[in-house]
Amino acid sequence: MEINANHVRPGLPGILHGEARPVNLGRTTQIWDIRITNEAGKLVCVSRCTMAVLDMPTQYRGTAG
Repeated sequence: MEINANHVRPGLPGILHGEARPVNLGRTTQIWDIRITNEAGKLVCVSRCTMAVLDMPTQYRGTAG
């Protein structure tokens, strides 16, 4: 439904680490905060993602995993 990202500094070169934490896990929508840091632990990007929760089609139920 929506994604917002604020880039604080360049992320390259090196390995980036991302961590997502739920803000709200509702029945029909979810909101997540995401922080991406570099190898030194410095913030590279902060983001918020809002998404719709949809039912899985019946032909795929029980097949995940």
